[in-house]
Amino acid sequence: MIDRCHHGSNINDRTNMTRAGFFVTRNFYNSTSHKDRKSVGGRSVLEWPNLDSNGNNGLRMAGLSPGVNDEALGSGVVMHGAWYNDVAATMGRSYGCPAFESDVAPGVLKTIRGGTLYYSYTPRCSQLHAKVENQVRGWQGMCR
Repeated sequence: MIDRCHHGSNINDRTNMTRAGFFVTRNFYNSTSHKDRKSVGGRSVLEWPNLDSNGNNGLRMAGLSPGVNDEALGSGVVMHGAWYNDVAATMGRSYGCPAFESDVAPGVLKTIRGGTLYYSYTPRCSQLHAKVENQVRGWQGMCR
């Protein structure tokens, strides 16, 4: 469960926060800025593990919820695997990106890439969540 939705008191400051709402998945891409290796438990791992044999390590996402996540694609919000989710009791530190455990990410992201509707449910972010719920009539009771 997420516990931080935005920085400060400004709901429009959507930097480094979990994005609520609807997205459509796009294509894989190669983030060269996340290719560093980390030493975790005595072994060397990629910061973001590769998702395919081409060295791609992220899945682009386009936000479909105006005023909530519509800047996601241009801001570099992507889905990816992350070494820190392999070693932590609680996932985190993704700066707004949905991040998976390294061994889970390739299978999940290969399955949903290329046009899948993705919904980020954020009930703790009540102001953002309310904006999303107001977009689709009848959606209000589906995730409770």
